[in-house]
Amino acid sequence: MPDEQHTPSFKKLHRKVTKESGTLANSSARQRERRIYTLIKLRTTSPKRWERRKDIMEKQIQVTRIFNAPVAMVWSLWVDPELVKKWWGPRHFTAPTALIDFRVGGKSVVSMMAPAEMGNRVFYNTWEYLKIDLFERIEFLQSLSDPNGTTVDPVTLGMPPDFPKEFVTIITFRQVDPSTTEMTVTQHADMGAMSHFAQLGLEQSLDKMPFILG
Repeated sequence: MPDEQHTPSFKKLHRKVTKESGTLANSSARQRERRIYTLIKLRTTSPKRWERRKDIMEKQIQVTRIFNAPVAMVWSLWVDPELVKKWWGPRHFTAPTALIDFRVGGKSVVSMMAPAEMGNRVFYNTWEYLKIDLFERIEFLQSLSDPNGTTVDPVTLGMPPDFPKEFVTIITFRQVDPSTTEMTVTQHADMGAMSHFAQLGLEQSLDKMPFILG
C-alpha cells in the first residue's frame, strides 16, 4: 500500500468516504476496502462524479446476509407471522403483532415496540405486496401506518420532514447450495436525515434471523 495511506489527511478522508458510503457495510472487509479506495480516488479526482455517485448511494439502503439454511426456511421468515415477530425491529425492539396477508395485492401490518427506556412506543408498518416469485423475490410498498393499516404521515409520528411516506422494498433470495441461501434486502428511498438510522435498523433486524433459523 502507498505511504500516503498512513497520513492523517488520508485517514480522515478514508473515514469520511466510509461514512458517506453506508451501503459498503454489506461487503466483505477486502471488497469494502477496494471499493473505498476506488471511491476516494473518485472523490479527489472528480468531485462532480463523486456527488452523483454519492447521491445514488443515499437513495437506497441495502443489506445482504448469507444463511446456513435452505431457501424455503429463509423465505418463511417473511411469510410466517410468528417468525416475523421474532426478528422485525432493531436491537432491543420487539414486534408484538404481525398480521400477514401474503399475496399480490395483499397488505400486511407489522408492529414494532421500542424498549422501556424509549417509552415502549409502538410503530406500525404496512407491506403492500407488488410482486411475489416463490423462493426468488418479494416486492412490497412499505409505509408507516396506524394499527388498522391506514397510512399516516411520518411527521405526525415524530419523523423528520424528509422521511419518505412510502417506498418500495425488494427482497431477493439466491440458493448458493441446498443448505445455504443468500438474501438481499433493498429499500428504494432517500431516507433523508434518517438514512444512517434506517440502515442500522435494517442491519440489526436481519441480524436476528440466524438465531431463529438455528
